[in-house]
Amino acid sequence: MNKYKIISGLFFLVLLSGFANPGKTDKRRIDLYLVVYWNFNETEGQSRISARGLGKFALLEGNGPIRRVSDGIQDGYSALIENGKWFFIPRDSLHELNIWGG
Repeated sequence: MNKYKIISGLFFLVLLSGFANPGKTDKRRIDLYLVVYWNFNETEGQSRISARGLGKFALLEGNGPIRRVSDGIQDGYSALIENGKWFFIPRDSLHELNIWGG
């Protein structure tokens, strides 16, 4: 099992048939269907605040700080998630992301 997982530009996107060819998809068009996107510009120890989407959502670090590395396909940074660490959003902070309503 990999000791590290690198997440670059974490996002949730409603997939539609119009995105079958991502090379030709206009970024503004993707933003229309974007639910939430984090670019990981914040350093370790800080909440990662979503950059685009339905609102501002803070990813909190679970079980210790998660390092930021200068390697990202979208905005230049990624999160280096070591084994036993994670990001989370408290349930009472989900707001529009809570699709179950509970």
